Amino acid sequence: MATREKNNYLVNELTARYGFERGHALDAAERLMRHHGIYNDFVQYNQTGQVSDNKYGGYTLAQLVNDYQLEPIGAFLMLVELETDAVQGQYYLNQIIQHGHRVKTVDEDGDEVVEFRTVASPVREDMAPNNPNCPKCNSELTWIDQYKRWYCYECKEYV
Repeated sequence: MATREKNNYLVNELTARYGFERGHALDAAERLMRHHGIYNDFVQYNQTGQVSDNKYGGYTLAQLVNDYQLEPIGAFLMLVELETDAVQGQYYLNQIIQHGHRVKTVDEDGDEVVEFRTVASPVREDMAPNNPNCPKCNSELTWIDQYKRWYCYECKEYV
């Protein structure tokens, strides 16, 4: 499938199936197309409902859905971030843990509502950090296992 066809497929899926507005669908499609494997897993998921066990950026789709309570489409987009920019992706996951995130749900009357959801910090025994660099000062980050977060000793803050 040519790049333009892939993009059109993604935009159509994101608007029809996931309710994205066109502008958000275009942005999300562009992000999903950054990584061939994640794109293929997304297509497989949409066509079969099967979730791949492939790891991207140290995570599987199921881990992001279960541990961070992300919707599958949000988890696919997060996998792209984790795989293409590990520090930024980890920063987003830390933000979810610290501040929570919005989730669309359906109330007892069948109306769609947006609720705010917080999640507990998942315990990742399988995570073997490979010390990325700080996005601010480019110093090597240190994994602080007690807090399950990256720390920059130069900036004296968590990333």
